[in-house]
Amino acid sequence: MNILVTGGTSAVGRALIKCLAECGHHIVFTYCRHADLAQQLCHEHTTVEMRRVDFTDPDSVVALTDEIAALEVDVLVNNAYVGQPMGTHFHRTALSDFAEAFNVNVLPVIRITQACISAMRRKKSGMIVTVGSLATHDMPPAGYSVYAATKAYLQQLARSWHSEYSHLGIRSMTVQPDFMPTPLHGDMVEHLAQQQLLQHDRLLTPAEVASAIVGAIDGNEPFVQELVIETH
Repeated sequence: MNILVTGGTSAVGRALIKCLAECGHHIVFTYCRHADLAQQLCHEHTTVEMRRVDFTDPDSVVALTDEIAALEVDVLVNNAYVGQPMGTHFHRTALSDFAEAFNVNVLPVIRITQACISAMRRKKSGMIVTVGSLATHDMPPAGYSVYAATKAYLQQLARSWHSEYSHLGIRSMTVQPDFMPTPLHGDMVEHLAQQQLLQHDRLLTPAEVASAIVGAIDGNEPFVQELVIETH
């Protein structure tokens, strides 16, 4: 299958690309800043290609969407997230922070997904996987209001995509992983990890999330619209 993954040099994205490549899929992934990590992935796997896409630049996103029809995408994985989730308490959060998060983490997803759905409609098949967060189900940490709201918005969009296009053979699902100790959480990563370890014996890993996504894509697991991945 031809699979487009956004945010390929991140923790989950990187693990996912490796898993997909090992399964024989052809992957095109996006990156923005970490060109060295992107090039390494391409060198390690002959079926992997990279595209530099800056989600803060609409023209950069449009350049990708203009190419999507030619890529013949079978599966889109919306994984990229720009910025860090940790901000300040809600009453101190500027309106511009919410607007900026929408502009760089929602609008690019909308543009890319619209382009993919247009191509998938022509062949009456396709799959959209949107990586969310368990923070939309559980109580998010203090300071995560912008992040949680953004992920919740994408979750509702993913439900709408399935409602509107499943009859055409285009399925849409969200993957909602529990906390993982990745650079996404910045200086709060150690604090949040310790909080999680008070409730669980261990922490979730990007490889576990990647494995669950591959299982859904390859049909090794029953299809569900919302796949929650957590440690117990």
